[in-house]
Amino acid sequence: MKKLHKEIIWIIILLLISYSIWNPQIILDLDSVDSTIDINIHDAYFVIASTNILILIIGVVFYFIYFLRIIFNKFKSNLINCIFLFANLLMIIIMSFCTQVIKMMVILPGTTIYPPLSSKPVVHQGNGLDILYSRFIIILVIFIVTFILVTAITLINYKRKDNHK
Repeated sequence: MKKLHKEIIWIIILLLISYSIWNPQIILDLDSVDSTIDINIHDAYFVIASTNILILIIGVVFYFIYFLRIIFNKFKSNLINCIFLFANLLMIIIMSFCTQVIKMMVILPGTTIYPPLSSKPVVHQGNGLDILYSRFIIILVIFIVTFILVTAITLINYKRKDNHK
């Protein structure tokens, strides 16, 4: 029961840190935070609710802090491993949505021939987002592999502790 109280305190502290990163008005006494974030990229205009940014910040903070905690505890605490798995799953979901958005914006280089066929082909330049897309895919694969490995280690620890009882 003592471990559970300790983890609840960790979770509350990390939620407060995430909220203070998202809303610095608490610490710096700034004006109110906008309820949306507007991103204008060429012809695309994105409006992102600030609560989505809060979820991203919570996922990143929990992922990295609990990643460090499971490494320092050498994967021995199943409770810490399970909280990390939840944070890792949240990051997988967030990264998959970000990857989909980037994939929609990728313009691949190539040519298009418009009628009449005797006209010159129109050459399209790539916008460079294909490199960003491939890096997001690599990060997503790393998250998935980490999720599978930590799940396997947690199950081994659980069975090992179950056999000792």
